[in-house]
Amino acid sequence: ISSLPRTKNPNVHISHQVIHTLTAAHTTARSTKIHRMPPRIAIKCVWSGARQTIPPSSLTPKTTLAELLEPIRATLPPLVLEQGELLYVRQCIKASEWPSTTLKMLGIGMEDGGVLLTLQLPSSPPPIASSEPTAMEVDDTPTSDKMTPDQATQLILSSNFDTDSKECILTLCKMMDNVIAKPGNEKVRCIRLSNENFDGKVGSRRGGVEFLLACGFTYRPTVIPLLSKSTETPKPEFLELLPPNESTPTLLSARKALATTLLQELHVPSSEIPKMKTPPTKAAPAKRTNAEFDVFKTCSYNTQSAAVGANATTIGDGGLSTTERKLQTLQKKQERLEKKMQVLNERELVAWTPGMPEVVVSNGGNQSSAGESSGGKGDGALLAGRMKRMEEERKKREEGGFTTKAMRDLEKIKK
Repeated sequence: ISSLPRTKNPNVHISHQVIHTLTAAHTTARSTKIHRMPPRIAIKCVWSGARQTIPPSSLTPKTTLAELLEPIRATLPPLVLEQGELLYVRQCIKASEWPSTTLKMLGIGMEDGGVLLTLQLPSSPPPIASSEPTAMEVDDTPTSDKMTPDQATQLILSSNFDTDSKECILTLCKMMDNVIAKPGNEKVRCIRLSNENFDGKVGSRRGGVEFLLACGFTYRPTVIPLLSKSTETPKPEFLELLPPNESTPTLLSARKALATTLLQELHVPSSEIPKMKTPPTKAAPAKRTNAEFDVFKTCSYNTQSAAVGANATTIGDGGLSTTERKLQTLQKKQERLEKKMQVLNERELVAWTPGMPEVVVSNGGNQSSAGESSGGKGDGALLAGRMKRMEEERKKREEGGFTTKAMRDLEKIKK
């Protein structure tokens, strides 16, 4: 600006004033301090696996590591304070360097959301080789096959940041709830490992798959094509919970361990934790009643009876239709008539003595000789009447449509 020539042109003079104003505003903006929330720093103790959170109120970029550990100094062993080591992003800071090392030197800014520092005991020097044989060291770290749900939960906490651990455990809570609330549902008991949602929240976090294996899930064997020339063992694609491996008490215990970890270790509000679901109770089998529907019995539904509030079904009537009931009524009537005719007094029998003329007594009491013709009709008239009735019956059968056996029996009795 100072190198620009001064002129008496008013337009040029205004331009210089605008430039000075913008420069002053820019300088003021750069000098203004931006207040940000201090980061949340957690100290993980390797010897116990516990985590301790540092109060963020007193943290600044110039805070040294010695000042950082001051709130938890009383809970640390003396050996750690004298010879311990702090690990952060492949940096190892010994106890003697804590007073001179600041958060800014470690690259921890005030805009960072969460920071995890690992505090461990001093590393021992390499052992001196001796001629005496020593016992072989055995790794006692439990594998995924021997791991319990509680150990798998601690593995998730110790191997991931708090944000990732929270997301992984919340997802596992929902998966456990689905398995517990839906017994026998194969869809919630089979997990595709390549699923993007599962892999992003559980599969890619150390301890997530181990937790499912501890709950009874197993890898489904991958089918190798018959003509495949590859000698490598293919990676499993699914996790599944088979009925022999499923244990409801184990699933409930694992679900409670996840909720406890969210509350006590990650300090998640109870309102954000999904409520634990209980397994559904099995309903007692219903007792069979006499009025229950039977597929081997005839059953009809009368809409007219249902409209007036009467019994619309025939289950209470023994499973009989209207035609069958009428047929039973006529059959009973026929049986009564046959029994009545078997009575001697009602059969109108007459005993004839030798030499008496034969007289036929009809039901109406009229007497006629045996030689008189019946109604004055000859054999031709009787035959013609019989043929006429047979023709009428044939037409009636052809035009009558579909009939059941009960309907046919009813018509036969009516005749």
